[in-house]
Amino acid sequence: MRILFAMELSLELHPGSDRVLEGLTGFARAMPQGGSRSEKADFYRGLARYLSDRAALFRRGIWDYSDDATEARTMFADYGSVLQTKKGARSIPSQTSGQGPMRSAGGPFFANVTFAWLVQGGSAGAEVLARACEGARDALWHRRTFLRLLQAVPMVAPSCIESDVFYVIPSESAYALTSADLADPVFNYLRVIDG
Repeated sequence: MRILFAMELSLELHPGSDRVLEGLTGFARAMPQGGSRSEKADFYRGLARYLSDRAALFRRGIWDYSDDATEARTMFADYGSVLQTKKGARSIPSQTSGQGPMRSAGGPFFANVTFAWLVQGGSAGAEVLARACEGARDALWHRRTFLRLLQAVPMVAPSCIESDVFYVIPSESAYALTSADLADPVFNYLRVIDG
Protein backbone atom coordinates (compact mmCIF):
# COMPACT_ATOMS: atom_id res chain seq x y z
CA MET A 1 0.00 0.00 0.00
CA ARG A 2 1.16 3.52 -0.78
CA ILE A 3 -0.16 6.92 0.22
CA LEU A 4 0.24 10.28 -1.45
CA PHE A 5 0.93 13.53 0.34
CA ALA A 6 1.44 16.68 -1.71
CA MET A 7 1.32 20.44 -1.34
CA GLU A 8 1.43 23.34 -3.77
CA LEU A 9 1.60 26.96 -2.65
CA SER A 10 1.51 30.24 -4.56
CA LEU A 11 3.59 32.85 -2.75
CA GLU A 12 3.19 36.52 -3.57
CA LEU A 13 6.45 38.20 -4.50
CA HIS A 14 6.44 41.77 -3.23
CA PRO A 15 8.75 44.55 -4.47
CA GLY A 16 12.21 43.73 -3.26
CA SER A 17 11.26 40.13 -2.49
CA ASP A 18 13.40 38.65 -5.24
CA ARG A 19 15.17 36.85 -2.39
CA VAL A 20 12.08 34.75 -1.73
CA LEU A 21 12.24 33.32 -5.24
CA GLU A 22 16.01 32.97 -4.97
CA GLY A 23 15.51 30.97 -1.79
CA LEU A 24 12.94 28.70 -3.41
CA THR A 25 15.02 28.07 -6.51
CA GLY A 26 17.98 27.47 -4.21
CA PHE A 27 16.03 24.58 -2.72
CA ALA A 28 15.30 23.27 -6.23
CA ARG A 29 19.02 23.28 -7.05
CA ALA A 30 19.93 21.71 -3.70
CA MET A 31 17.38 18.88 -3.74
CA PRO A 32 19.31 15.68 -3.04
CA GLN A 33 19.16 13.29 -5.98
CA GLY A 34 19.83 9.87 -4.55
CA GLY A 35 21.48 11.41 -1.49
CA SER A 36 21.50 9.98 1.98
CA ARG A 37 18.42 9.84 4.17
CA SER A 38 20.02 12.47 6.37
CA GLU A 39 20.40 14.84 3.40
CA LYS A 40 16.76 14.27 2.40
CA ALA A 41 15.60 14.90 5.99
CA ASP A 42 17.63 18.12 6.15
CA PHE A 43 16.23 19.24 2.79
CA TYR A 44 12.55 18.82 3.72
CA ARG A 45 13.07 20.14 7.25
CA GLY A 46 14.66 23.27 5.76
CA LEU A 47 11.95 23.62 3.12
CA ALA A 48 9.15 23.32 5.69
CA ARG A 49 10.81 25.94 7.88
CA TYR A 50 11.45 28.27 4.91
CA LEU A 51 7.83 28.09 3.79
CA SER A 52 6.43 28.40 7.32
CA ASP A 53 8.50 31.53 7.89
CA ARG A 54 6.89 33.04 4.77
CA ALA A 55 3.28 32.05 5.49
CA ALA A 56 2.18 35.68 5.20
CA LEU A 57 2.99 35.41 1.47
CA PHE A 58 0.71 32.38 0.85
CA ARG A 59 -2.09 33.40 -1.54
CA ARG A 60 -3.31 30.17 -3.15
CA GLY A 61 -2.64 26.55 -2.48
CA ILE A 62 -3.74 22.98 -2.33
CA TRP A 63 -2.76 19.91 -0.39
CA ASP A 64 -3.57 16.35 -1.30
CA TYR A 65 -3.68 13.14 0.68
CA SER A 66 -4.79 9.74 -0.58
CA ASP A 67 -4.47 6.35 1.06
CA ASP A 68 -5.91 4.56 -1.98
CA ALA A 69 -2.84 2.93 -3.55
CA THR A 70 -4.01 3.26 -7.16
CA GLU A 71 -5.14 6.85 -6.74
CA ALA A 72 -1.93 7.71 -4.87
CA ARG A 73 0.25 6.43 -7.72
CA THR A 74 -1.85 8.24 -10.34
CA MET A 75 -1.77 11.51 -8.42
CA PHE A 76 1.97 11.21 -7.82
CA ALA A 77 2.52 10.65 -11.56
CA ASP A 78 0.43 13.77 -12.27
CA TYR A 79 2.58 15.86 -9.93
CA GLY A 80 5.75 14.46 -11.47
CA SER A 81 4.58 15.08 -15.04
CA VAL A 82 4.90 18.83 -14.53
CA LEU A 83 8.68 18.40 -14.57
CA GLN A 84 8.48 17.17 -18.18
CA THR A 85 5.56 19.22 -19.50
CA LYS A 86 6.41 22.50 -17.74
CA LYS A 87 2.64 22.89 -17.28
CA GLY A 88 1.85 26.35 -15.97
CA ALA A 89 5.29 27.84 -16.63
CA ARG A 90 5.36 31.09 -18.61
CA SER A 91 6.94 30.93 -22.06
CA ILE A 92 7.53 34.70 -22.19
CA PRO A 93 8.78 37.01 -19.44
CA SER A 94 6.24 38.73 -17.22
CA GLN A 95 8.43 41.78 -16.77
CA THR A 96 8.61 45.04 -18.67
CA SER A 97 11.78 45.82 -20.56
CA GLY A 98 14.78 46.32 -18.31
CA GLN A 99 12.92 45.89 -15.03
CA GLY A 100 12.73 42.95 -12.71
CA PRO A 101 9.21 41.54 -12.40
CA MET A 102 8.76 42.64 -8.82
CA ARG A 103 9.34 46.24 -9.88
CA SER A 104 7.36 46.39 -13.12
CA ALA A 105 3.84 47.72 -13.38
CA GLY A 106 0.94 45.33 -13.33
CA GLY A 107 1.85 43.16 -10.34
CA PRO A 108 1.37 41.32 -8.14
CA PHE A 109 3.66 38.45 -9.06
CA PHE A 110 3.83 34.91 -7.74
CA ALA A 111 5.96 31.81 -7.47
CA ASN A 112 4.49 28.33 -7.08
CA VAL A 113 6.32 25.73 -5.02
CA THR A 114 5.26 22.08 -5.10
CA PHE A 115 6.34 18.88 -3.43
CA ALA A 116 4.76 15.43 -3.56
CA TRP A 117 5.60 12.22 -1.74
CA LEU A 118 4.71 8.60 -2.31
CA VAL A 119 4.91 7.14 1.21
CA GLN A 120 4.91 3.53 2.40
CA GLY A 121 1.48 2.71 3.77
CA GLY A 122 1.47 1.53 7.38
CA SER A 123 4.76 3.28 8.14
CA ALA A 124 5.22 5.72 11.01
CA GLY A 125 5.46 8.52 8.41
CA ALA A 126 2.14 7.49 6.87
CA GLU A 127 0.53 7.63 10.31
CA VAL A 128 1.95 11.12 10.98
CA LEU A 129 0.56 12.36 7.67
CA ALA A 130 -2.83 10.67 8.18
CA ARG A 131 -3.25 12.36 11.57
CA ALA A 132 -2.13 15.76 10.29
CA CYS A 133 -4.42 15.61 7.26
CA GLU A 134 -7.41 14.32 9.21
CA GLY A 135 -7.08 17.19 11.67
CA ALA A 136 -6.78 19.66 8.80
CA ARG A 137 -10.10 18.80 7.17
CA ASP A 138 -12.02 21.32 9.30
CA ALA A 139 -10.38 24.28 7.55
CA LEU A 140 -9.05 22.88 4.27
CA TRP A 141 -7.75 26.06 2.69
CA HIS A 142 -6.81 28.10 5.73
CA ARG A 143 -3.28 29.40 6.31
CA ARG A 144 -3.12 27.66 9.71
CA THR A 145 -3.92 24.34 7.98
CA PHE A 146 -0.99 24.69 5.60
CA LEU A 147 1.23 25.60 8.56
CA ARG A 148 0.00 22.57 10.50
CA LEU A 149 0.79 20.30 7.56
CA LEU A 150 4.22 21.88 7.11
CA GLN A 151 4.89 21.15 10.80
CA ALA A 152 4.29 17.46 10.07
CA VAL A 153 6.84 17.37 7.23
CA PRO A 154 9.98 17.07 9.44
CA MET A 155 8.31 14.26 11.42
CA VAL A 156 8.24 11.96 8.37
CA ALA A 157 11.41 9.89 8.19
CA PRO A 158 12.89 9.81 4.67
CA SER A 159 13.04 6.01 4.94
CA CYS A 160 9.21 6.08 4.66
CA ILE A 161 9.28 8.13 1.44
CA GLU A 162 9.53 5.89 -1.60
CA SER A 163 9.49 8.67 -4.21
CA ASP A 164 9.38 12.43 -4.11
CA VAL A 165 9.23 15.39 -6.46
CA PHE A 166 9.89 19.05 -5.81
CA TYR A 167 9.76 22.01 -8.18
CA VAL A 168 9.35 25.76 -8.32
CA ILE A 169 7.63 27.79 -11.06
CA PRO A 170 9.28 29.98 -12.23
CA SER A 171 12.97 29.22 -12.05
CA GLU A 172 13.85 32.84 -12.91
CA SER A 173 12.31 36.06 -11.60
CA ALA A 174 11.75 37.39 -15.14
CA TYR A 175 9.12 34.66 -15.56
CA ALA A 176 7.22 35.24 -12.31
CA LEU A 177 3.58 34.26 -12.52
CA THR A 178 0.91 36.96 -12.70
CA SER A 179 -2.66 37.11 -11.39
CA ALA A 180 -3.80 36.41 -14.97
CA ASP A 181 -1.59 33.31 -15.07
CA LEU A 182 -3.14 32.00 -11.85
CA ALA A 183 -6.64 32.69 -13.25
CA ASP A 184 -5.86 30.41 -16.23
CA PRO A 185 -7.70 27.05 -16.18
CA VAL A 186 -4.34 25.27 -15.81
CA PHE A 187 -4.28 26.55 -12.20
CA ASN A 188 -8.01 26.25 -11.41
CA TYR A 189 -7.29 23.57 -8.78
CA LEU A 190 -5.50 26.11 -6.53
CA ARG A 191 -7.70 27.48 -3.75
CA VAL A 192 -7.57 30.95 -2.26
CA ILE A 193 -5.94 30.64 1.16
CA ASP A 194 -7.97 32.17 3.98
CA GLY A 195 -6.68 33.81 7.11
